[in-house]
Amino acid sequence: MVHEDEFDGFSRLTDTRQGVEVYAKLEVLYWLHESARDIVLLSPADDGEIHGAFSLRSPVRPNPIGTSIVKVEGVSGNLIAVRGLDCLDETPLLDIKPDRSLSKPLAPTRKSPSVPAA
Repeated sequence: MVHEDEFDGFSRLTDTRQGVEVYAKLEVLYWLHESARDIVLLSPADDGEIHGAFSLRSPVRPNPIGTSIVKVEGVSGNLIAVRGLDCLDETPLLDIKPDRSLSKPLAPTRKSPSVPAA
């Protein structure tokens, strides 16, 4: 179920929201303040296959910065109404940026998980 969220778009920085309403989507970065930070190996599918935190989109991270691409529903004063924000209530927001994902290519996947020597 998708619900609409409304957040204060950095009220102390009023001018930062100027022009936000022209974008259909925004990227919201936030601090995953309730996530574990000491787990670096995970098995997300519980199938026994282990992955490092940087190869997953899990909220469990050594440096718990989360990101969501959200649909802008409206801007009114200090409030930005969005749909699709994937974080807990009271999660500290770090930044808001226009979504430019349609104008940049997707990162290619590699056939081999090995990292080339430097």
